[in-house]
This record gives sequence, structure tokens and C-alpha cells, in this order.
Amino acid sequence: TVMQTTDNAGISLRWFRDQFGGVLQKKADLAGKSVYNVMNELVSKTEPGAGGIIYLPYLAGEKSPIWNPQARGVFFGIGLESAYGDFVRAVMEGVAFSLKDCLDLLQDENVTAKGAIPLGGGVAKSSIWCQIIADVLQRPILKLKYTETETLGDMILAGMSVGMPGIDRKFGRKMADKGELVEPNPARAELYERQFKKYKKLYARVKDLF
Repeated sequence: TVMQTTDNAGISLRWFRDQFGGVLQKKADLAGKSVYNVMNELVSKTEPGAGGIIYLPYLAGEKSPIWNPQARGVFFGIGLESAYGDFVRAVMEGVAFSLKDCLDLLQDENVTAKGAIPLGGGVAKSSIWCQIIADVLQRPILKLKYTETETLGDMILAGMSVGMPGIDRKFGRKMADKGELVEPNPARAELYERQFKKYKKLYARVKDLF
């Protein structure tokens, strides 16, 4: 079994919301919406590439693939033209680049095949974020209907341990079959490949400063 992890995915957006989302929260409250829905709407109006902003999502260090507990988050490429939505998109794209960084290291043919990648957790609740990840990875994303994957995994293990009927190793796949498929946009592949290379170079240039 081969496994890679990204430690600062959904928490990156929550951190950004907590630190810089005060005004947006008020607008969301007045509109009767979730602040995350308002963020998604802002991102949907921005262009891929986040206006040149690149985000390293290492707020609390990172395990794979950089294995550096001292690493921290970075926003690079900010200009006078940078808008709030660009920052939110940069966070989403940075997390997607982190996933691509992990995926590129996996050599197992079953993992690196072109099949859909199941996605759960808070990230899967955002359609625009799922699209960004699909575009960065150039792989279909299976947006799981049941997004609380850790809880579901615990329930499956508990059910298997006590021999509950119908609960087996393939039960998780049955849940995944109920998901929504998000196809990558091939027109964005070249842009995101350029941005990903900058993402890699950026960490290589600043890692000694941490």
C-alpha cells in the first residue's frame, strides 16, 4: 500500500476565512448564505491562475512530499490588481498543487491510472474547488455524496469487525458510486502545468528561509 497525505487542505480555506473574511461574513449573513458559498461565488468569477498569485499551503508544516515540519504558508505574486477572489482561488489552487505534488510521486500503476479520483471532506462540498483539482490533476474527480470520509471509514471498520451484514471491504466503493463526476478541462492543462512548476520552484527557493 502506498499513501500520500496533504495536511493543510480544507484548513487553509478555514484559516483564510477566519483571518480575512470578516467583511465577507457580514455580506454572507445579510444574504442568508454560508460564507463558503460566497467564497465559491467569488472564485467562479476569477480566472484560472489566480491573477499570478501562488499559495504554498504549508501552514503547519507538511509531511509528504516535502517532509518539512518547519515549512509555513506563502502567498507569492501579489500585485495592486490582486482581488479578494484571487486570493481565495490561490488557496484552492495551492491545495490542488499539493495534491498533484503527492500524486506525481506515486509509481503504482493502479494509482497513476487515468481513472476518477474519489474526493471527500470539506473540499468536496465546493464544486468550484473540485473543478480546480480536476483541472490541475487533469484527472476526473469523483465528488463523493458522503463527504465525511473519516467517519464513514470508522463506521465501515466497526461494522466489519462485528460482522454486520452487507458491510465489507467494498462498502466504501458502493458509497463512492453515488458521487458526482467532475471532468477536467483540457484547455487549462498548460496553464496549470506552468503554475505548478512555479509552485515547485517557489518552495525550493524559500525552504532554507523557514
